[in-house]
Amino acid sequence: MNYDVIVVGAGVAGSAASYYLAKAGHKVLLLDKCEFPREKVCGDSITPRGVRVLEDMEVVPKLEGRFKETKGVKIYSSKGGCSITDFPAYKDYPRRGFVVPRIKFDKILKEHAEEAGACFSGNSLVTDVLIDSGKVVGVKYTRNGKELEETAKFVVCANGMGSNIAKKVLNVTKNDFRAIGIAIRAYYENVNDIDDYMEIYGEDVILPGVGWIFPQEKGIANVGVGIYLNDLKEKDYNIIGIFNAFVNSSVYASKKLKGAKRLGPIVGKKLHMGGVKRAICDGMVLVGDAAGLVNPLTGEGMMYALESGKYAAEAIGSALSVNDFSEKSLIGYQKNIDTLFNRYFILGALIVRFAKNPWIINSSINLIKRSKKLGELNLRQWISIN
Repeated sequence: MNYDVIVVGAGVAGSAASYYLAKAGHKVLLLDKCEFPREKVCGDSITPRGVRVLEDMEVVPKLEGRFKETKGVKIYSSKGGCSITDFPAYKDYPRRGFVVPRIKFDKILKEHAEEAGACFSGNSLVTDVLIDSGKVVGVKYTRNGKELEETAKFVVCANGMGSNIAKKVLNVTKNDFRAIGIAIRAYYENVNDIDDYMEIYGEDVILPGVGWIFPQEKGIANVGVGIYLNDLKEKDYNIIGIFNAFVNSSVYASKKLKGAKRLGPIVGKKLHMGGVKRAICDGMVLVGDAAGLVNPLTGEGMMYALESGKYAAEAIGSALSVNDFSEKSLIGYQKNIDTLFNRYFILGALIVRFAKNPWIINSSINLIKRSKKLGELNLRQWISIN
């Protein structure tokens, strides 16, 4: 076999897995259909749980002084006002986050994996997997018009939502996820009254959707809205209409965006959320968006992507050490994502059922903003550090 591991997709999860595997001395090929830098639709915000992994990867020095640091979260509702909570001092989690445009963040992570020893091939579109006796043993891909094949002891599937590999090998379909949403965002300059806090909006005019304003440097912000697809269809809403209502008609957000100038187009993506039941098979693991590791409450995916890349690398490293390439050798990875992620996914999906009612949202924010303890408990659920 040519490689120990082939990682398909050089986004957050794929680059994290490649870094840890290469650092451990394994021969890693990292493939991506794009050259870098490349754009990625995202809220761009990395919360403390994700920062903890970035500290372990020694990436944080590459972010400090270049990108906006956040110290907590503001949650707004139209009649409940604003709850302000700093990131809590809890266990070994850092008390800061970052907002880093994905066009820059993904390039930083990809290059960090290369520095650790991973071999990167861009403009490489994986079209199929190689299977021998029921085990994934490599991939087929096209590069510069040529059809190529590479073999490996393991394949990490990190090529995002709707992965062709996940669909073929593990029969993953949209019915395997707890929820499917859609999010759109745009960048704005000259945004008023933004500081060092992530801002989440449950304003009446966008419910049952949610909005956000995530600050970047020099008065620029990532502005967006998200909503479950079934809510969008049932109420015959239009996602652009929700976005426009957020920007122009909301009680709080519209004041901050009055006079702001949009930079570039409004772009969007679907979100498969809540994880799949099975993310492993003989010779392959799913990580990040390919495994649906996105919180159904918040739409947060980057911290789960970083952790899943790390856990996948650990499981694969252990399997390589004993030359066991079976699904059984990867059970530690499956247990990690089930134990460490699923409770947030289950609770998040449950909370969303009640968070569509304006009265509930307004009353909750009114209550939370009066109690520091409640504020911290609520925030810990939002950023998955309970």
